[in-house]
Amino acid sequence: MKWYEFDKNRVVLEYQSMQSKYQRFILCKYEGKLAWEGEVNLIPEGIEAAPLKVRLIYPDGFPIIPLKVYPLEPELPKEMWGHKWHRWEDGNLCYLQPKLWNVKYTTVDVVEKIEIWYFNFLAFLFKLIDKMPDEGMADVPIKGGA
Repeated sequence: MKWYEFDKNRVVLEYQSMQSKYQRFILCKYEGKLAWEGEVNLIPEGIEAAPLKVRLIYPDGFPIIPLKVYPLEPELPKEMWGHKWHRWEDGNLCYLQPKLWNVKYTTVDVVEKIEIWYFNFLAFLFKLIDKMPDEGMADVPIKGGA
């Protein structure tokens, strides 16, 4: 039984919270799993970059197991993985230290962390910072002053 068949209240919470904050994300199925696709576009000031299109995939063990998040566009170079880039070898983004995952986190929480991940990734890629922070957002201005 899939997690969303077992815990219908949780799937309603996930759907409603995403529709409330991230209306442009689309709920879909990917390889038999429930997923969301959409874009994050928190970008450091002075950088021209496209939004990051991502796919968030619910694992069978959700919410005990965190969502996997894969960048779709722009394609990120395969060699940009490991702690330096906060990416797993399969391309899944490391948006939170696994031991810090909490079953109360929602998809909205994950998208917020992905926005920060992309901001930090760009700041590091364009040499605005020396390394991607392990926690939080890099201390550089946000494009558009958001």
